[in-house]
Amino acid sequence: MIKFFRKIRQKLLSENRFSKYLIYAVGEILLVVIGILIAVQINNFNEQNKTYQEQRDYLMLIKAEKPPQPSHTTCHTDLVTGGSSNRIASLYTS
Repeated sequence: MIKFFRKIRQKLLSENRFSKYLIYAVGEILLVVIGILIAVQINNFNEQNKTYQEQRDYLMLIKAEKPPQPSHTTCHTDLVTGGSSNRIASLYTS
């Protein structure tokens, strides 16, 4: 591929077609710039995915370490069965 472009470049310069060579050179530069921009975009996409994965992992760790919260139904059953009144009475006796 490089040999192909080199032949085109040498042919344009040897025939004294400087304007066509200049157009060719600008086109080649544009191709390189577009390639770099695509590589940067892919890199940014991969970095965002890594960050998202790290956040997800941290949230999973927090969720695993978090103690279970008592549900409202257990509090309600304590009130109905008198469980909470026993706790209150034990607080006053201590």
